[in-house]
Amino acid sequence: MNNIVICGIGLIGGSIAKGLSKNNFNVYVIDSNLDSKNNAIRNKHAHEAMHSVEEVKKLEDAIFIFATPPKTTLEILKKNEWLLSSKFSVTDVTSVKTELIKYLKGFDAENFILSHPISGSHLSGFENSSENLFAGKTTIISSLGSSKFHLDRIQNLWKSLKSNVIELDYENHDKLFSLTSHLPHFVAYSLMKVLHDNNIDISTYAGGGLKEFIRLSQSSPEMWGDIFQSNAHLNKHIDELVEKLIELKELSSSKDGFALKEYLNQFKQ
Repeated sequence: MNNIVICGIGLIGGSIAKGLSKNNFNVYVIDSNLDSKNNAIRNKHAHEAMHSVEEVKKLEDAIFIFATPPKTTLEILKKNEWLLSSKFSVTDVTSVKTELIKYLKGFDAENFILSHPISGSHLSGFENSSENLFAGKTTIISSLGSSKFHLDRIQNLWKSLKSNVIELDYENHDKLFSLTSHLPHFVAYSLMKVLHDNNIDISTYAGGGLKEFIRLSQSSPEMWGDIFQSNAHLNKHIDELVEKLIELKELSSSKDGFALKEYLNQFKQ
């Protein structure tokens, strides 16, 4: 089997297309952006552009990859439930799984494997994709009772992109990445709003630490809006962060320099 269907060829989907097209896969792409599809075909990153998910039925077998934002993935899947009873191996690439898992639990979808490549960029779109985006990076996969056949195919897919594959219990996925990825992006957008409201010229006064916050805040608003609204764990962790901000504020306002130093020193490696 060497047919790959990629629904959504932005940064992640485009990078998958570029990487797999170099490895003798037949790559089929679906995207509403005609420029991206034409670019992929013209530069031989895709074998064929399809107009809809329905058109995929003409393939006897394939790996189907949702490379769309979380809400879009769910919307498309709900309109194409036939995928869940097909011979295709189906996966996604989103960093938040809560709503998708709720939906999939209503099916005996042994052909759906959750994937989350921990690689990306603050840049977006097919024009910023790279065939080496996943090389040496980690990809998390989670099973909801998937068959070994489909699980092996998705593992091999990521390995063919030179990614390091790790299995993670799906119940722990969103909690973990709420803390390690989603909360940092939330903080970055919040901080940039504070700077904006104070009329700070960040192009002139941004130091090394601020530049990372700036980079995070340049990520896709569509994708991160979806993630912020979809991760059921995020609000709890935001509340925890607010508590720690108040705690540190109180220490900074006190005359107890030793306690403040001890607080700051506990995180040094």
